[in-house]
Amino acid sequence: YLYHARISFAMNIKLISPKEVIAKTLATYRDPKATIEISQVEGFIRQILGWREYMRGMYWTLMPNYKTLNALNNTNKLPDFLLDREYQDELFKKCNQQFARQQLCASYTTFNDYWELCIANTNQSR
Repeated sequence: YLYHARISFAMNIKLISPKEVIAKTLATYRDPKATIEISQVEGFIRQILGWREYMRGMYWTLMPNYKTLNALNNTNKLPDFLLDREYQDELFKKCNQQFARQQLCASYTTFNDYWELCIANTNQSR
């Protein structure tokens, strides 16, 4: 099975490059003993080269203005408790502790996992 999220951490901290991942994926696919379908390889490479590198390029090209964009025209205010500095520090600490545990135990996490942890901690802290 090919899981982009399982190697994201290693790519994010530069232990392995997207080019190396793609080369190994193609080499494995070409191995006569391989049981990987072309559709799996294509989807996996699209995730690595397509979306991941595209977003990385967007981030570096458009920053620092990118972080202030509001494409969905959101006008909702954040709840007051989220603006409390002590609360933010405690929430950040809890989220990062759990994030680090996942990284060390499973070698991966996703932004959605991280966000869900933050939401769970928000609900517990209220």
